[in-house]
Amino acid sequence: MSTMQRAVLIRAYGGTDIVEVAEIAKPEPAQDQVLVRVRAAGVNGIDWKVREGNVRNAFPLQLPIVLGAELAGVVEAVGPGASRFRVGDRVMGAVGGLGAYADFVIVNELSLSLTH
Repeated sequence: MSTMQRAVLIRAYGGTDIVEVAEIAKPEPAQDQVLVRVRAAGVNGIDWKVREGNVRNAFPLQLPIVLGAELAGVVEAVGPGASRFRVGDRVMGAVGGLGAYADFVIVNELSLSLTH
């Protein structure tokens, strides 16, 4: 299994030209987290506001940052202490920050709901 994944990120604030698809490390779930293979990600206003730097004073971020706040996908792995989901469960929810524009995302299990 690969330790790398694709993600849509920004390295600086600006227009659409600064958005890139890059290879980054695939995350591992920690306590109470699950690893979700993203099948769909929501597109909303916070993404362009972050990209352009409009909210950097209210929400300081360390760049580079992967965009995307909402997702739907399949549980790929379960971290220690996580008990609400099993590998293969279809889930949706908010990331609890940013990062949904990637192949895989770590999410606290309390932020997710089952889909059927």
